[in-house]
Amino acid sequence: MRVLMFGWDFSARLSGGLGPACRGITGALSGLGHEVILVFPRGNPAPDDPRSSAEDAAREIDARPVPSPLTPYQTPASYRPHPLREAESGDSAAEREYGPDLLSEVIRFGEEASWLARDLSFDMIHAHDWMTAFAAVRAREASGKPLVFHLHSLEFNRRGEEINGNIFEIERYGMEQADHIIAVSAFLKNMIVSRYGIPPEKVTVAYNAADSLQAAETMPARDHSRKTVLFLGRITQQKGPLFFLEAAARVLRDLPETDFILAGDGDGLSEAQQFAKDLGIDRRVRFAGFLDGDRLEAAFAASDLYVLSSVSEPFGIAPLEAARHGVPVILSRQSGVAEVLKAAWRVDFWDTQELARKILDVLTDPDRAASLARAVRDEESGIRWDAAAEKIDGIYRQLESEIP
Repeated sequence: MRVLMFGWDFSARLSGGLGPACRGITGALSGLGHEVILVFPRGNPAPDDPRSSAEDAAREIDARPVPSPLTPYQTPASYRPHPLREAESGDSAAEREYGPDLLSEVIRFGEEASWLARDLSFDMIHAHDWMTAFAAVRAREASGKPLVFHLHSLEFNRRGEEINGNIFEIERYGMEQADHIIAVSAFLKNMIVSRYGIPPEKVTVAYNAADSLQAAETMPARDHSRKTVLFLGRITQQKGPLFFLEAAARVLRDLPETDFILAGDGDGLSEAQQFAKDLGIDRRVRFAGFLDGDRLEAAFAASDLYVLSSVSEPFGIAPLEAARHGVPVILSRQSGVAEVLKAAWRVDFWDTQELARKILDVLTDPDRAASLARAVRDEESGIRWDAAAEKIDGIYRQLESEIP
């Protein structure tokens, strides 16, 4: 089956968790014999390793980039347009510009991407998250082909109750126009049903996975004389970095030599740095920025514990990566990944006292730490993109059978 997919560049640096998710899904669907045509916004070239770029994955997919500065986690405040130059567009007559604001650019991208799709032959449309909704619906209207809307995050996850009403309406529009919806967890499905009024039978859960990289055959050796706790993700309100830091302050009262690493970028970075100073723990906290490649491997190798402190995490791939590297894992109960990584310890994101106690339990008891590391690593080994692809394939087949 030929699948027209509106998605994202595979680069984690450019596309956050949506990049690796698109890579995993397209690769697994290709393994089942589907031919994927990926239409995605492209601003600057991906700066990291070749596997991360959709354009470098031509052996698996037909990549069709559309010039656009869109990235998955932009907000109306963070969006920064710039002129669409001839070199970017390939159109010598292009005296065009990107949209002056985020919503205008989402609409412009939708029109450009759907226009590109008019010249393509395909059997199914598959779109990832709200910024692709207009493109996908336009392609559905033009072609009459079924539309699958794959949701990785919602405005309620990203913003809590202080949502952007326009983005909420675009999300709901995409859900209502879609023939079927995929949610990355039951946690997210429940939010789709309760917050957007979507019938539960229209939503299927297909869990994410980590990239299919070879895990080390033995558990890594760590320096037990110096303990390190890792936070890996965007530094935003959604990911709960302030709760992580508050728990860190509690831990440092008992283990003052513990190091805490916050690896990631985001609009909450300055606030988190100031909060660490206010707590008096900034000397024990390192803000490492975005990590990938060897630097990310080094962070996992140095860490005695990984903590996901998210306020509302639809899934969360980073805990799976930590588990694969033999790192014990503590998860926020308010996360989708907790549904599949059941051996991980769990805590409510707001309960920093309980989180601190669990961190201390891991750091002070090598046997329990090793047992937890083995348990999550064994469980992670069974979580693969193939399972998601098989569910998606079943949805495709069912929708295809319903075409008159």
